[in-house]
Amino acid sequence: MPREKQGAWPLAASIGVLVAATAVIALEAELVAGALEVTAATLGLSNVFVGVVAPLLVIASWILGQPMTLVFGNPLDLFAIAGTAFIVNAIASDGEATWFEGVLLIGVYVLLGLAFFLVSARA
Repeated sequence: MPREKQGAWPLAASIGVLVAATAVIALEAELVAGALEVTAATLGLSNVFVGVVAPLLVIASWILGQPMTLVFGNPLDLFAIAGTAFIVNAIASDGEATWFEGVLLIGVYVLLGLAFFLVSARA
């Protein structure tokens, strides 16, 4: 069934909203990362402990009788999360970023967006 054009956003408005949302999310991520680093340092938590909190929460939720699974309905979801974590770690491991690394991250973002678009188009 074709989608009707009524109420469609102009291209410039769509790009503007996407850029603004990306900027806000980047700011929020930076704030969360900064707060997490300070909190971990204050509580004396190691990076390893902070990195394994999500799996521990899954196990704890199972013990408490409120299971929170990390089961994804689509393998693309898991690939996107694991691939993104690997790519960001590879790029950020040297402690500095270049414009080319930024372009690579944008390319990954575009490819994942395209993949999710194509998967949802088939569903």
